[in-house]
Amino acid sequence: MRLLLSVLFIIAGGINVFAAESYPAGEVVASPASSALTREWTVMVFMNANNNLAKHVAADIEEMQSIGTTREAAVIAEVGMLGKPVTRYEIGFKKSKIIAQAPAISSDMGDYRHVAEFIRFCKMRYPAKRYMLVLWNHGTGVLDPQKRGMDPRGILFDDNSNNYVRTPQMRTIFEIAGPVDIYLSNACLMQMAEIGYEIKDYVHYMVGSEEIMLAPDIDYRALVSAVNSKLRDPRLVAGHIVSAYKETFSDPKILDYLKKAGLGVTISVLDLKKISKLPEYLFIWTSAVVAYRETAAISYAVKNAVRFNLSGNDTDRVMSPYVDLYDFVRAAALHTREPKVNEAARNLMNFITKELVVDNLSYSYIPPAERQARRQVYEQCRGVSIYMTLKNPQQSDFTELLMSSYDDLLFSKASGWSSFVKFCKSSL
Repeated sequence: MRLLLSVLFIIAGGINVFAAESYPAGEVVASPASSALTREWTVMVFMNANNNLAKHVAADIEEMQSIGTTREAAVIAEVGMLGKPVTRYEIGFKKSKIIAQAPAISSDMGDYRHVAEFIRFCKMRYPAKRYMLVLWNHGTGVLDPQKRGMDPRGILFDDNSNNYVRTPQMRTIFEIAGPVDIYLSNACLMQMAEIGYEIKDYVHYMVGSEEIMLAPDIDYRALVSAVNSKLRDPRLVAGHIVSAYKETFSDPKILDYLKKAGLGVTISVLDLKKISKLPEYLFIWTSAVVAYRETAAISYAVKNAVRFNLSGNDTDRVMSPYVDLYDFVRAAALHTREPKVNEAARNLMNFITKELVVDNLSYSYIPPAERQARRQVYEQCRGVSIYMTLKNPQQSDFTELLMSSYDDLLFSKASGWSSFVKFCKSSL
């Protein structure tokens, strides 16, 4: 069983900062530039396996090679594995060619500037009408863990450099490299309101999972097929990735694992052109909740909304600070007394389902009799998660573990969500 566990471990150590936006002079081996052909799509897959994920690279590359680069779409992958040169490939049918290579020691794949340079490289060498970026690694959602403990997990974590991409740096990647039509997180827990809002000015559709992702997870054969099938609308391509996701989990062994682990499957597509409206809808609802002191409703939602497995085998989600946003509002509305609060809740939930989330797949492998006991009815998820206080108010909410303050995120500034989380904690 191949499992990408996005567990929050804390480690110690300094930061090894990537020195430039390009590979060091004299250390790059590159093939001649491609033709000036402007394709319909260029798919850029940044596979940071400078960690314990290296054994999963070959299977995903093989899936990409089932079609490879064509006149319709270029598929470019950068692969880093511990002890091996960082290599860029033009993925071909059944085989791929090296287009650039650098020593692993000089290539920090956990540096946001490296990701930006990769995107710029692909856009220059493989121009297209539309672009898709895939970040392939572990993910811990909006939390950026300080490095204090043992085996770390982070967003694009690189064991060579002990570096990784922080949440605000996600925006900086696109500020440097320019926009893309689709951003796909092939990493756990990344389909969050905070992350989508951070990159909203540069990405149209964001694809990812609210929950832990398993490997195999993304069907790269289906992904490459989609961009080669005359699909010009990025929304349709993103939806094709979602529809293929369910087929991936038909293996009986995977089903058995999910049942035992108490996990479900979530993947969705967010329209980030609409996410600018989310803070206003949230603020109207949260202001009404606070004004009418709906503490009983919030206490119920904190304890009963569907949460996602940040802390390993935490089947009761005691240590999970992420909730499905729709389900949290829905759960609170079940116990809300004031009609104005319920009206604001309905408007918020309608915005999530009818505008923000344009495609969603959420379902449980947990037997029905156990779902309510575990409070994990994934069918109630609607495709976007958000930070929330833990169920037990006596426990740490991880804020002291953050490299950057939650209050500094663009989403927190726009929505006032951080203050509402504190209100939720006081309601318990």
